[in-house]
Amino acid sequence: MRNDGIRETVVENNEVYCADYIEQLLMWRGLAAEHFARIAELEYQLEDWAEDYKARIAELEAENERFTVHSDIERQDDKSPNHTQIDTVVY
Repeated sequence: MRNDGIRETVVENNEVYCADYIEQLLMWRGLAAEHFARIAELEYQLEDWAEDYKARIAELEAENERFTVHSDIERQDDKSPNHTQIDTVVY
């Protein structure tokens, strides 16, 4: 009879341990699901920001190209004869 009492105690302790373990496992699983959902949300937000930055970079590159073309035109004008100068003619 003594063995039966010990066996019942072990079974009860194992059932309590298993119940606690399952409860903790479900809690951690829920937390993991929340974290994965938040990660997905942040990844989506990051993609939006990346698209915004790519668009802004394209705008700045286009603006830079306009300035470069304008600068090249000014340099060509500098190389052409300046019609505002008076030519000095030596006789």
